[in-house]
Amino acid sequence: MTSHIDHSTSLETPSPSRGDRMSRRLFSFPVLLCVLLGVVAVWSTKNRFNDPDLWWHLKVGQMIWQTGELPNSDTLSYTTGQHAWVPHQWLSEVVLYGFYSLGGYQGLMLWLCLMSAAILISVYGLSALHSRNAKVALAGGLIAWFFATIGLAIRPLLIGQLLLVVTLALLYLGRARDRRWLWGLPAVFALWVNCHGSFALGLAIVALHNVTSRLEFEHGLLYSKRWSAEAQRTLLMASVACGLALLINPVGLELATYPLNLFFAQADNLNYIDEWRPLDFSSARGKGVFLLTGAIALLVMLNRKKLRLDELALLLVGLHLTVQHSRMLFVFGVIAAPIFCRLVSDLWRAYDERRDYPRLNAAMIAGGLAMAAIGFPSATEIEKQVEKHNPIEAVSYIREEGIGGRMLNHYAWGGYLIWALPEQKVFIDGRTDIFDWTGVLGDYMRWWGIREEPLKLLEDYEIDYCLLSRNTPVARLLRLTPQWREVYSDDKAAVFVREPSLAQESRLALGPAN
Repeated sequence: MTSHIDHSTSLETPSPSRGDRMSRRLFSFPVLLCVLLGVVAVWSTKNRFNDPDLWWHLKVGQMIWQTGELPNSDTLSYTTGQHAWVPHQWLSEVVLYGFYSLGGYQGLMLWLCLMSAAILISVYGLSALHSRNAKVALAGGLIAWFFATIGLAIRPLLIGQLLLVVTLALLYLGRARDRRWLWGLPAVFALWVNCHGSFALGLAIVALHNVTSRLEFEHGLLYSKRWSAEAQRTLLMASVACGLALLINPVGLELATYPLNLFFAQADNLNYIDEWRPLDFSSARGKGVFLLTGAIALLVMLNRKKLRLDELALLLVGLHLTVQHSRMLFVFGVIAAPIFCRLVSDLWRAYDERRDYPRLNAAMIAGGLAMAAIGFPSATEIEKQVEKHNPIEAVSYIREEGIGGRMLNHYAWGGYLIWALPEQKVFIDGRTDIFDWTGVLGDYMRWWGIREEPLKLLEDYEIDYCLLSRNTPVARLLRLTPQWREVYSDDKAAVFVREPSLAQESRLALGPAN
């Protein structure tokens, strides 16, 4: 008797080992997309080292790092009379100085690249959560990149934007996955309040979710689904904890209420500083806001995909802020990206791990990391950026010639002068809050725009010399004024000193200084 054995039924495909599973995840297509977003971040920021506010942030960080104390008054300028001041971004400034201490200018550039990449990748992750499509989510990362280019610079603002994405992610996970995620919010705000004033926007978003989580309706293409009673209670308790977490700071209530001061006690700051001005819809980003908003509206109407109430509310908040203040383009991109990705999630087949190609992904990831390394600027390239935007040679001239006294400096160079010429207190710099409170910002802007007799400000503040951008209207005017003599000029800067005898005659003509 012959027995026949069917070997086909006894053979099974061996299950992948733990190492194979880890390898497939490490070299997956979503990881590749994250690396590509990191490459975009590096190449987008490689020429963005110099920001006018970088230098005074660095100086404040140095002061805190070296003394262990937060400055509570202005000791960097002579025009405010050492007015009380709160370094409301103190923790970010300490971090920046720490990176500078470790790696100099390249250390700061590394921070910029890491933060920019973290923002783009985190928006990609948030978009993947909303759309449940890791491939479509790439559009979310690119949308965030497009609008973020308004503010990608070495500034505490980037930490605020990253924490905004984390807040939105925790709210989503608390709603869609497990309400325990909401308990991460207080920790976020305890960190946020010490890093950047944008925590106020985060609080507003949390408050908005407290409202929408209690509503349930369906009206046309708009709907709201009520959260479970347990999730509502958790969100409310976490929100109260967020408010209390704001007091976990070395300053106290003044730091927690700083955003209110910005919008209600800094009118000149909001009126004069470009990034606080209304959005220019003729610009590329302005057109982008119009197109993205229109695309979301069309997708809802044509695809018949319903929009959640919280999504609509967030979009309206983002649009309002962006139209009012161009710097809020960053916020609009973060808010709109995951909503857009959810609406287009059906247009590209979702990622399937079984159809992935880890070896090809690994090769492309290696290529992406190489591109990022190539794009990272050398110390020499960064030095050239600093030289291009700052009055380095003029500062050397002032120091070598021993020019002293009261200096009136170009606004955009105030921060650099604080860092590079610390022995000379500045007239004004990027700490617009304190110069707004003391009236110095308004005086300077009217003088710079020649909206009043230019010599009056020079007499009122008893200016001894001026360091100005070479081709500004006030510099051209001083060249025609007998009381002032141009002693230095290069392709960027000009230095003017007062002629003492003629200045006395000018004072008599103008009358006593205010």
